[in-house]
Amino acid sequence: DWSRASAVLFNGLSLPAGSYSRREDYPGFSIYWLEQGDAVDLRHAQPAMVRSLRGLSPQEPFGRWTDGAEAVIEFDREFSGTLRVVIDTASVFGPNVGQPVTIRMGGAQASARFDGESSRRAVLLRDVAPTRELHLLIPRPTSPRELGDPKGDPRRLGLALTQLHLR
Repeated sequence: DWSRASAVLFNGLSLPAGSYSRREDYPGFSIYWLEQGDAVDLRHAQPAMVRSLRGLSPQEPFGRWTDGAEAVIEFDREFSGTLRVVIDTASVFGPNVGQPVTIRMGGAQASARFDGESSRRAVLLRDVAPTRELHLLIPRPTSPRELGDPKGDPRRLGLALTQLHLR
């Protein structure tokens, strides 16, 4: 489909696995279809494309925990229309395992359930009004202290976020 900006031809060269969505090999060349979208890597101190973070703990090696009932990522530009939001997690804390997390942008919303292990979930948001903010509504933010560990972490944890992708 040569009408798409995502089709790229490399003669004798190759792209690393994971950097494209599809590849077709022909004698002497390969065609790659690149993933279109923007990525927010929460393992970085100041993630690219992000103006501000609210309801998220400071950076840790895996990324960041949500801290409280709502996490908000404010981007440095507006998004609108139909968006596919992909969320990568390193973990999910306690009573949030398997519970619906609401993802909201510009009046559109969807929900996803995360298991306790690292996982990837994608939701489709339709008719997103122009917005710079993505909201994650955590169903049961809970601190380890609330679960009976007097020396435990006082933060009200939900998702251990690694990356977000908007396409």
